[in-house]
Amino acid sequence: MKNVTKVVTGIATVAGALSLGNTKVAQADATTQANQPATNTEMKTDSNTVEAVKESGTTVKEAVKTTKANIKDTVADQKTAGESLEWAKQNVADATPENVQKNQDSQAQVSAKIVDDQAAEKTAEDALANGKQAQQQAQADADTADQNVAKQQTAVDQAQKNSDDKQATVNADQQKLTDEQAAKDAAEKRTQTNAQDTEAAQAKVDQAKDAVTAKQAEQTTAQANVDAANKAAQPAKDALTAAQKAQQSAQAAVDATEAKINAATATTAEKNTITLAPGINNALFDTYDQASDANKAAVTASTQAVLGKTSAIASNKYQSNAADAAVTVSNLDNLTGAQQQELTLFAANLINQLRTQMGNLKVAVTADSLKFANAVAKRYVADQWSWKGHDVAGIEAVAATFGLDSTGNYYENLSNGYLADATTMDDLKQGIYNTVLGMVADDEDSGFGHADSLTGHNGGTEYNINDQQYLGIAVDSMGQVHILMVIDNPAYITTPGKFNMTDTINLTPSATTNTDIAALNAQLVTQKATLAAAKQDVAAKQGPVTQAQAKQNDAQKALDQVNADLTKLNAQLTAAQNQLTQLKQQQVTDTATLKNAPAEIAALQAKLADDIQALKDAQPALVDAQASLKASQAVAAQKHATLDAAKANVAQLTDALATAQATTKNDTAILESLSLQAYNYDNADQILAAVQAIYDQVGVNLATLQAYLTELQAAEGDSVRVSQSANGQTTMQLAHQANRVNVTLPAVKATGVQADRLGNQATLPQTDEQSAAPISLLGVALLGLVGLGYAGLRRKFQ
Repeated sequence: MKNVTKVVTGIATVAGALSLGNTKVAQADATTQANQPATNTEMKTDSNTVEAVKESGTTVKEAVKTTKANIKDTVADQKTAGESLEWAKQNVADATPENVQKNQDSQAQVSAKIVDDQAAEKTAEDALANGKQAQQQAQADADTADQNVAKQQTAVDQAQKNSDDKQATVNADQQKLTDEQAAKDAAEKRTQTNAQDTEAAQAKVDQAKDAVTAKQAEQTTAQANVDAANKAAQPAKDALTAAQKAQQSAQAAVDATEAKINAATATTAEKNTITLAPGINNALFDTYDQASDANKAAVTASTQAVLGKTSAIASNKYQSNAADAAVTVSNLDNLTGAQQQELTLFAANLINQLRTQMGNLKVAVTADSLKFANAVAKRYVADQWSWKGHDVAGIEAVAATFGLDSTGNYYENLSNGYLADATTMDDLKQGIYNTVLGMVADDEDSGFGHADSLTGHNGGTEYNINDQQYLGIAVDSMGQVHILMVIDNPAYITTPGKFNMTDTINLTPSATTNTDIAALNAQLVTQKATLAAAKQDVAAKQGPVTQAQAKQNDAQKALDQVNADLTKLNAQLTAAQNQLTQLKQQQVTDTATLKNAPAEIAALQAKLADDIQALKDAQPALVDAQASLKASQAVAAQKHATLDAAKANVAQLTDALATAQATTKNDTAILESLSLQAYNYDNADQILAAVQAIYDQVGVNLATLQAYLTELQAAEGDSVRVSQSANGQTTMQLAHQANRVNVTLPAVKATGVQADRLGNQATLPQTDEQSAAPISLLGVALLGLVGLGYAGLRRKFQ
């Protein structure tokens, strides 16, 4: 037979769809309060139920959209209501006396079967309880058997260890007996040849002694020859040493005189000069400083053009000095104080040349200005500050230690790249010369600050042009030249006394006359002649020394060979003596071994026999323990087999109980389904009337919405006023004056009735029918009209 299931959608969905607020009742667990038939375009409601009306305005266009959606939902509800009506009619047709009787017979059969099911379920429960008790006993028996096996295993392990220990003792006895017999046999064999071996060893010792004595005599002769050769060579060596010292003294005198001549030549005239180009004066720098922003670029270009001509003057080139080129400088970070002072005086001469041409105050040099410059350079090295501009933080820190203003760099002019590969004082002076020249002739990028400082303009009369400045020069291994100048002004020397300005250094060295140079040259000629004679004397005295050294070498070589031979012979003598001693000691040992061997061998044999017997005596205990272990293992295996069978039985009984419980549950569900079917038959007419009422009401609501949509479409652009009363009824009113329309929709109210749901389908006895699958509530309106619970909404299947 064909199975058909009909589900009636709750009318609450239809009623909710009619609300322009788009509020829908999604669950079918509500009932309507009233359903009044509509007249014309208005559905009236009892005015006494209107309370606490909530109002909100919306446009007609939005209301049209919402109403169309509600009409679509209502059409769907009408279709569902129609299907439910067909089901209700079929239910009336199925509620025949014959079907009612079949239902009652089936309920009686199922009820009887449930009694049998419950008895079978009790039997299965009892069997499972007995099976679990048997399993517990089997588990206890298996545990006891396992404990016995463990005990027997311990006994076997102990017996096996006892046997192994005794076997180890027997093995050790046998090894000792073997070793003792081997020692006895070896001693007997050595005794047969010991006298001959000792005599031969003694002969080797005597022969080695004779050889050593003879070689020692040769050593004495060779040593005497070496001493004689050394004594004969000494006068020639002393004469050569005296000649070499005379040559060194003559060379030192020549070097000193040449140095004096070079120094005198260097100080007789100013070799290095810098001439400023025409137009370079204080007014040039004043014009630049006072230029307006509008004229700054033009003034900058014209200032650079004037200063730049300085580098084009032919005489502005460094003049190298041979004396300086001969002075090597190995570490630019650690010049001597004299070298730093020489470089500073060289720079001061150049800077003062510039200031003299400018008519400005010359710089001075003091011990503290040298120390200040040296400290700043060392701070650069410590900070590894190279090619990054001024180390302002480092300068400030050093300035503070000298009592100077430490709020910025007011002291340093810095250059890079002028000391590449500098290794002599001449190289350093050239770098300083090019630094000063470059800072004057090409300083546009620095706003002419270096040129302003070196020429002594110092910002003009408005600032420091008339204040004394103290100069210090330092260099570092990173190729940088540090020109430090401290201005004698309280603005810069903030702590008087910490920077000493009184210990000035003379910038003009004493003059050397041409007459002095001529005398030095005459002296040099004499000294060079003395040096040449000293060199000839050294060459003449070198021959006898060479010959004497050859004889010394030959004598020493002979002595070395004799010493090597003697060392070898002494080693041979020692070896022969050691061999003789060992033979004599072995003879004593072998005599004792042969004397004691019989007794020791007999004792070892007796101990071995006793230990072998002890090993045999330990074997029965081991065999018995192993047999007991095997028996207990067999018992344990049988107990575990019984336990496994008990576990399998419990598993089967558990399945049997589950099957019995499932049968009881299934038959109970069938009985419930039959009961619901009987209820549908008993209330068939009431159900049909309720569903018919719902179907009719849906049709009325659909007509109302369609009429309202027509009104809305005719009044596009107006607003709609929506109100809802406390009992859930909704009224919509168009706002236009020409055609005011009120539409009141039916109210809905929730009920506490909940839907029962059948969890499975079950085959009914005899009738070969199926129980109804769970369906939704017929709807809020249906339950309200007929007053039925969900249990009455089941149908029979045909």
